[in-house]
Amino acid sequence: MSCYICKRIEIIKNKKFPFFVKELETGYVVLGDHQYFRGYTLFIYKNHARSLRELNKEEQIKYLSELLIVQEAVYKAFDCEGVDIELLSNSDHLTFHIFPREDSDVPNNAPVWSLHKSILFNKYNMLTKENSKELIEKLKTELDKLIT
Repeated sequence: MSCYICKRIEIIKNKKFPFFVKELETGYVVLGDHQYFRGYTLFIYKNHARSLRELNKEEQIKYLSELLIVQEAVYKAFDCEGVDIELLSNSDHLTFHIFPREDSDVPNNAPVWSLHKSILFNKYNMLTKENSKELIEKLKTELDKLIT
């Protein structure tokens, strides 16, 4: 198993991934390791696939429907002005990146990735077990409200 995300999924299944939020029918909701954008969330497809094109139509619709639920939960949990959703086509595993956004979080309202890596991925933005608890609880609460 060479896929980094598949390795993380195994850790999630073994209940050892510290930033796990909730399992949905088609994927796992987890917080991103770096939180420059407070509430940065990933929605990881449960099975190994590199793109939406690899899923049958029914599975595409279900996964995208659940993505909309995750997006709404992020919006509500982190009381942000907007939410960016991104799917990277050069990734090894089908994963949506969901970023809570504020009008002034990036100069000129530019895309998330326009920030230099030294800003996005610095040690001060690193998620820990301690600073993740509140974020996980907020997001899980909103997901539970939207799903039940």
